[in-house]
Amino acid sequence: MLERLKAMLDHHREHLEIAQMSERDLDDIGLTREQLLNVVDTPEEVSRRVLQMAARHGISEHELESYRQDFAILLDNCAHCHSVGKCGRMLADPTQTAEDATFCPNHEEYLALVAEKA
Repeated sequence: MLERLKAMLDHHREHLEIAQMSERDLDDIGLTREQLLNVVDTPEEVSRRVLQMAARHGISEHELESYRQDFAILLDNCAHCHSVGKCGRMLADPTQTAEDATFCPNHEEYLALVAEKA
């Protein structure tokens, strides 16, 4: 219970910090206030799936973090996906490749990011 309370307080603190950010701070980050709030509010398992699926497409976590706007969109798409079970099974199977991820709402975005870095 103590951990849950700490997490709630941390979450509240993050929201306060975002509310206090200037437009210049947000411009420096490259996200709108709404996008930043969505990123902060994204459950950990969604972030983990996005990072794992990006890796399956050949995009490292470091590379993905450099595409902040795209990352925010990927998180939002993943958070609203209806193929979580299929995604989990695919990510658990190391023989599955990016070509097997056509069900993923972010599949085309991942492919575009791969093409962009080439």
